[in-house]
Amino acid sequence: MKIAVVFPGIGYHVDKPLFYYSKKIAAVYGYEIKDVPYGNFPSGVKGNKEKMNACFTGALDQCEDILRYVDFSQYTDILFLSKSIGTAIASAYGQKHFDFSQTVICNACGAYGRYEVFMTYTALALFFIPCFRWNKRYYVRTTCCGMLYELDPEIGKRIARGERLEITPANLRPVRRSGQYYGQAGPRYRRCSYCGFETTEDFEYCPKCGRRFHM
Repeated sequence: MKIAVVFPGIGYHVDKPLFYYSKKIAAVYGYEIKDVPYGNFPSGVKGNKEKMNACFTGALDQCEDILRYVDFSQYTDILFLSKSIGTAIASAYGQKHFDFSQTVICNACGAYGRYEVFMTYTALALFFIPCFRWNKRYYVRTTCCGMLYELDPEIGKRIARGERLEITPANLRPVRRSGQYYGQAGPRYRRCSYCGFETTEDFEYCPKCGRRFHM
């Protein structure tokens, strides 16, 4: 089973030409279409950081509510079609955190911290519409210094199923420390130092709070 989820932009609804034809193509290839028609945006958003932040937060909340009963685990292929603010919302929705916590002495900074596990997906841009195809990757982030590791996918799958287990150093591959990135495989992350929003997109400004990213 395959599904295509459509995240519109501000003033660019799900039946506009780019989405209309993209959905027709997706349907030809067997994708079930799911529109996310969030709305009720305030006027005068462009250039106003506070209103843009309010739009993002409100639309993401609506998105969570609209997609609450969609069981993505039953689909073998998941495609995200998005534009404008929809790209930021799709990226935020596509990162899933798990109810997992493991206390450790951090190998990177030597302090006490916890492992937090989350799952992300590889991003792909097709023509003028960012399309997010969910190739699952599992990551571990430390709460003490923010060290980021890629997690062994088999361990990640077990955690996703709710198993309680211990993550060992052998299960981890370093990806990032203190703003630096390790290796070329997997998504590269930017984290906003003001609001904490994370993205794999190469944005100059944070799509949530509007402030410039600092590397």
